[in-house]
Amino acid sequence: MKTASSTITKRYQTSVPKTVREVLGVGPGGRLLYVIDEDTVRLTALKPVGRLDGMLKHDGPVLSCRSRAWSAESPKERP
Repeated sequence: MKTASSTITKRYQTSVPKTVREVLGVGPGGRLLYVIDEDTVRLTALKPVGRLDGMLKHDGPVLSCRSRAWSAESPKERP
């Protein structure tokens, strides 16, 4: 397990340590998500939707969000 630390400035800013940037794969302009659960905070990178293309396996027909042809297995009718 790796650890890293940083200091909060008077303006409540901090730098993301190099090891964290490398693990999350973020750089300048990257976006981070803080997931807060009681007294624990998890930090994860927000990835643009385009980078998620191909991550899910699907054997059926290809549908885009602009397509009017929705799957017959859809739990509710779509517009």
